Amino acid sequence: MGTNGSFVAPPEESAFPVAPNGLEDAPCDESWRVRLQKRYADYFLGFEPSTSKTATIYIASLNRTDALIWPNRFFQDWAHRLRTAPENRTRNRSLLKTAQFLGGETEIDRQGRFVLPKKTREGLRLDQPLAEFKVFNDGVVRLIRSDQRSSTERAVPEDEELDDYAIDQYSNYLAGILSRVVPI
Repeated sequence: MGTNGSFVAPPEESAFPVAPNGLEDAPCDESWRVRLQKRYADYFLGFEPSTSKTATIYIASLNRTDALIWPNRFFQDWAHRLRTAPENRTRNRSLLKTAQFLGGETEIDRQGRFVLPKKTREGLRLDQPLAEFKVFNDGVVRLIRSDQRSSTERAVPEDEELDDYAIDQYSNYLAGILSRVVPI
């Protein structure tokens, strides 16, 4: 659901951008402003009308070491589906509570800059800004604390059950959207 309680539909099928791949630097300043590479900004802005100067993203830490970043429209639609799905109701609600408690919406501009939401900073256990994060795509764009991740081998958490469950559920959600867009 959107911030006003209304259902938020996913973006138009013809405008489905492809997320970039690779592990890259994402500097952070003393005001908690993170800057992603332009190709990541272009990815998130691809979900907005072409006249938009910013895009709304949802960023949440599910495992307290990194944060997942979704186009807000996708996150809201996915959250609605998880909330109403009869299967795995308890696990879905736990996932959504964690995402809402340790995450929030923020705007990303054309240069890839966004302010890290306070709840996400708390979820990442950050008292002061880091000089740098890493950004990585493994099905969902992931912001990684560079002080805890030193290589691509450690970029994807291996033992965080809720994080893995979120990736699985979101991948299934995206596969459903893509099956309507791209013939398989």
